[in-house]
Amino acid sequence: MAGTFIEVVSDDRENGGTAVIQIDIRMGFFGQGGTELALEAGQTTPAVKKLGRLWIGLLDLEYDFDNNPIATVTIFKP
Repeated sequence: MAGTFIEVVSDDRENGGTAVIQIDIRMGFFGQGGTELALEAGQTTPAVKKLGRLWIGLLDLEYDFDNNPIATVTIFKP
């Protein structure tokens, strides 16, 4: 299974808001669909969502020196 980061939809955590990313999931040759995950400002636990038989967790979203997003995501099947 693999996840492809699509984009940062929004990120307003500096003002107390949320960050939202979009990710697409594939299992083998088959697409499992996409989803959006959100982190609240100050959130210390992962944002998790069930997508079919899979769970997707957004652990962190930060930016490098060139302001490129770096999302830490986990995908697992319990």
